[in-house]
Amino acid sequence: MNTMRLLFEPFFNYWNHRLSWFLDSKWYEILFGLTVFISPLAQFPQLLKAINASSVEGISVETYVLLIYNFSIITLYGVKQRDWRIFLAMGIGLIEFILIVVITMIRGGSFLGFTL
Repeated sequence: MNTMRLLFEPFFNYWNHRLSWFLDSKWYEILFGLTVFISPLAQFPQLLKAINASSVEGISVETYVLLIYNFSIITLYGVKQRDWRIFLAMGIGLIEFILIVVITMIRGGSFLGFTL
């Protein structure tokens, strides 16, 4: 058993027991399933801004590069766990983040001071 698991196991056990009435309910399954739609929808306005705005000023490419890394790892976690909800939600978000970075860079954005 690794150190992080040992550290968090009591926390997870406590809250899993306290919240089991909710975590084992159909409502939780429905709410978790909505994540598939909410995660990509949250970034859609930023993608539209990158495409349509007269300037890409204010779009932080560095932030989106970090989000690409984060969503890549979580997408792979969805594959590992065979959880289509995690895979789909993070995978769609990952595609949006990549599009935001590519479009922003093409339209004159910069990454760590570098431009295309």
